[in-house]
Amino acid sequence: VFPLALAFAVDPGWSMVLWTIGLIAVLELISNNIIEPWLYGSSTGLSTLSIIVAATFWTALWGPIGLILSTPLTVCLLVMGRYIPALRFMEALLGTEPVLDAPQRLYQRLLAGDRAEAADLALEQVQQRIEDEEDPADVAAGVTAFYDQVGLAVLRLASSQHANQATAHHRLRLAAGMATVLEELREGFPAAMAQRPGPRLHCLGARWEIDTFGAAMVAHALRHHGYAAQVLPAPLGPGQAAVAALPLAAGDVLCLSIFHPAPEPQLDKIRRRLQRHHPYCALI
Repeated sequence: VFPLALAFAVDPGWSMVLWTIGLIAVLELISNNIIEPWLYGSSTGLSTLSIIVAATFWTALWGPIGLILSTPLTVCLLVMGRYIPALRFMEALLGTEPVLDAPQRLYQRLLAGDRAEAADLALEQVQQRIEDEEDPADVAAGVTAFYDQVGLAVLRLASSQHANQATAHHRLRLAAGMATVLEELREGFPAAMAQRPGPRLHCLGARWEIDTFGAAMVAHALRHHGYAAQVLPAPLGPGQAAVAALPLAAGDVLCLSIFHPAPEPQLDKIRRRLQRHHPYCALI
């Protein structure tokens, strides 16, 4: 009101009044629809879209009072969604935090059969953990951190849901998608030649393809750290013949990967057979 009254008082015509009205309208539009949602969203945890929709809804319901109270009311709904299980969907609708973490997003893409997006997500996650691509040590740390925090978590999800939820079709899509993801990671972040002297490292899955994927992750990470590690493509399988047929020499180290709720009995059996057929090799 005061800028309009001042413009009307100092200008004999209507041009300054009209320019003042236009300036106020433009500033209000920019402030209400761009600046305030961006600033309030970053400080309250609300998404920009939720602030705009809430302002529109409460203004249409209560007028100017609703516009003033729209952000506090929406924040209250967000907090209720965080701590009341029945209203958990409100946090997903209004908040800025992703609903699924990185392992769950990757696992969901694998179950959906979207190999390309799963591979892109894995490459993006590794890239976020690398500060200097020219430093081999930094690349090795980023690849290892991805496998520790995301890759192994995905395999744990697949192993835990295999017994009671996953179907054969899901298992097939997961295996095909995970093979593509690991291949893209090996091509996107190739490991240098072995630089550390020491024994040969053989990475092997104990029972099924999930174990084999874990062994492939370990082998890739070890090669990045300068160790001569190779992954044996097929799972170990039952029986003493499978242990006896392993291409192990004296002094080699076998890194065994196994995802099981109670792996100790199987590990003890494999350790006894390994000591019987390859007594000069170590099992870790």
